[in-house]
Amino acid sequence: DPAAVADELQSQLDALVGATGVPGATMAIGMPGYDDVLLASGVSNTATGQAMAADEGFRGGSVTKTFTAAIVLALIDEGRLALDDTLDQWYPDVPNADRITIELLLEHRAGTNDISAAEQQALLLGDLEHSYTIDEVVGLVAGRPALFEPGEGTGYSNMGFRLLGGVVEKVTGQPLAVEIEQRITTPLALSSTALDDGSGPPPSHGYFSLDGGATYLDVADFPNQAALTIAGPAGAVDSSLPDLLRWAQALYGGDVLSPATTELLLGSLREGWQETDNWIVGMGVLGFCPCGAAAPYAPLLVGHDGGFIGSATLMVLEPTTGLAIAVHANRDADAALMDGFVELARSASAMLAAGTTEPAGVRVLLDE
Repeated sequence: DPAAVADELQSQLDALVGATGVPGATMAIGMPGYDDVLLASGVSNTATGQAMAADEGFRGGSVTKTFTAAIVLALIDEGRLALDDTLDQWYPDVPNADRITIELLLEHRAGTNDISAAEQQALLLGDLEHSYTIDEVVGLVAGRPALFEPGEGTGYSNMGFRLLGGVVEKVTGQPLAVEIEQRITTPLALSSTALDDGSGPPPSHGYFSLDGGATYLDVADFPNQAALTIAGPAGAVDSSLPDLLRWAQALYGGDVLSPATTELLLGSLREGWQETDNWIVGMGVLGFCPCGAAAPYAPLLVGHDGGFIGSATLMVLEPTTGLAIAVHANRDADAALMDGFVELARSASAMLAAGTTEPAGVRVLLDE
């Protein structure tokens, strides 16, 4: 029963807020047959002291990739795309486009070049209110040499997902935002979820630093059009924790794609990449697990994490039980925070699997 572990998880969430110094954090747990458990800690607004609400909206960052990948895979189900279609049909100017397939883009194995962090900052500071098209962002790096030959390496790629979003728009004749709305958010009643272009205010406050954490600024005080439209198909979806629980259960539980394509999605996780960080990569999906030889897939949590300006998020599902877990904080993502999110998710998974609320029991499970 998720409610039985809520008090212990609340303590762990409070401890994470204290240890990382984030203004506020939230956590949600969804188990088939039970009511969702929603937890919150800290403040949503540092200026007013308003308490964090567990159901408030936020910028989802790279959790967006799960939506973009799902649209691509749905088009494959419909026969409008194929995994072995090559990029040169839509983006012939990208190096190796004739050898870069949809599958390689989904799995971060295409080798496409990208905008550097410094370049992105310069673009933002140049004009915070400019709205970029996908093709405009792709054009910034289209002629740059590949990072590696297609299929011969793995490198996490925002540009790869921008290209996938562009392919979706060219194949369907509709903006990616409309495809997400029609195929995902409307049918699943995800009322807080949409691809955001920055034309309206952000769904909540979010705190970021440009000086290494000495001072923090609120994303709500600045125009967000450029940042969101540069991120686009790789990182511009807004959502909420209740929506992400539903999305994880629907996507990985077989309610969005055909059974064969759902199996393909979950089976695409490639063991061994980023093994020291305990995560593996698949088709717009990440696996978070103790991935060593002793426990290659136990317990495997599938989903994605995400960071945007002033926002950090994790969404995962434990496929054998249908347990969905989502965590969010209203500050820039960093390694300590994201590691803390994964540990919270593992803790929830382990407690519910063991039927215990004892933290010691959790540690034993995690260390096996």
